[in-house]
Amino acid sequence: MLTVDRFEGERVVCIDDEGEPVVLGISELLSPAREGDSLREVAGGYAVDAAATDARRRRMRERLNRLFKD
Repeated sequence: MLTVDRFEGERVVCIDDEGEPVVLGISELLSPAREGDSLREVAGGYAVDAAATDARRRRMRERLNRLFKD
């Protein structure tokens, strides 16, 4: 699983599960993606995994809420 970190022109810089950067060509994305989306490798490229993205964002939101809780 990869997480989109940023876009640099025609490249997509992602972070893998071990925290290492992985650079993809934008043409390898089979669907529109944005920063923070989780990508899953599928036949022909990478697709956004909506369920994994939602779960990751929910975990991050909960972590921030705990951090800034009074």
